[in-house]
Amino acid sequence: MRNFNIVRKNQKRLVKVKKKKKNRIFKSKKNRYILKSIDFSLLKDFQLKSAIRIMKQLLKKAGKLIIHVHPWVGITKKPLEVRMGKGKGSKIEYYAYPVRPGKILFEIESSNINLIYEVYKIALSKLRLRGKIYIV
Repeated sequence: MRNFNIVRKNQKRLVKVKKKKKNRIFKSKKNRYILKSIDFSLLKDFQLKSAIRIMKQLLKKAGKLIIHVHPWVGITKKPLEVRMGKGKGSKIEYYAYPVRPGKILFEIESSNINLIYEVYKIALSKLRLRGKIYIV
């Protein structure tokens, strides 16, 4: 009998190949600006949290932030000074999100263009990946 309470550890591939889904963009009447990734990356949960926190602080009530990425891959790590072998590591160190080129990361609805460019510039510096800003 299989125990379904145990969380399965993910293999250490950067991106699992799945069926490609179209990026969903929320439709509204206001101006929308999206941030798309240009290269492959593995976004860690603390990188995403810090970027989101700073974006919310800068936007305040000037715009609406929509988040399209949520970390779901558990990354394990062995403790220090442990010998080689004997399994993969017991505890999940952090969660991550594998990003492919062309993935929409964030979406902002606002009319203030200068503020949006500043917000995305700071967010990209926190995320450590290359991205492009598109007007939809």
